[in-house]
Amino acid sequence: MKKIISVLCAIAILCSMSVTAFAAVPDKEARAAFKESVAIEKQKLIENRAQLKALAEEKKALSTAYKAILKADKNAETPTISAETHQQIKDLLEELKAARASGEDTKGKIKEILTANKENIKNMDYEAAVTAFKNVAAVQNERLEKKTSIIKILKQINDILS
Repeated sequence: MKKIISVLCAIAILCSMSVTAFAAVPDKEARAAFKESVAIEKQKLIENRAQLKALAEEKKALSTAYKAILKADKNAETPTISAETHQQIKDLLEELKAARASGEDTKGKIKEILTANKENIKNMDYEAAVTAFKNVAAVQNERLEKKTSIIKILKQINDILS
């Protein structure tokens, strides 16, 4: 009789443990949907990052070009750039400085959002994680717009100098 009671108690304990172990498993369908939506959002982030990198390279090339022209003109025996042109360039450089300063408010936001999002993923808070990825995409889009305006100004400077 004691053996039967002890075996029943052991089975009861094992059954109660297995129920709590299986209760912690998330819904497979919800997890699959989360992975799919996160994959879509991550792809958007990757595409935006590639665009930002391309714009940064273009910005660097344009900056190097106009600086080389100004340096060559400064070192020349007879400068070819008029005072009026210098004033136009100076005004555009002030505009460029303001455009760059306006982009500083987004610096570090992406890293901050993604760091906070790690907790959402860890806690399996799917909606918050997807929202965070969308916020990162919004910040990236804002940076794309600002870099595009900077490139526009740099092109104006290069057009004036050409």
